[in-house]
Amino acid sequence: MARKEQADGVIIAGDVYDRSIPTAEAVSVLDGFLTRLIQGDEKNKGIEVYLISGNHDSPERIGFAGKLLEEKGLHIAGVLTKEVKKIIK
Repeated sequence: MARKEQADGVIIAGDVYDRSIPTAEAVSVLDGFLTRLIQGDEKNKGIEVYLISGNHDSPERIGFAGKLLEEKGLHIAGVLTKEVKKIIK
């Protein structure tokens, strides 16, 4: 749907998983989904993803490798901070 609508980005707002320690299958499904969105394919460019943790997620786990992934187009806000992060594309 994001590709069909030519979205500039996708927001995933909380409760990425249904528990703080997700199953291996849930992690694998999310990994595949995010990879397809961010990388794109021969026909479509990648789409930026903005993800925040919810009350069922472990913020520290969700935020793992956040700085590194940001360079690839995955922007993660796991742990709540006082700083508001501005992203300009």
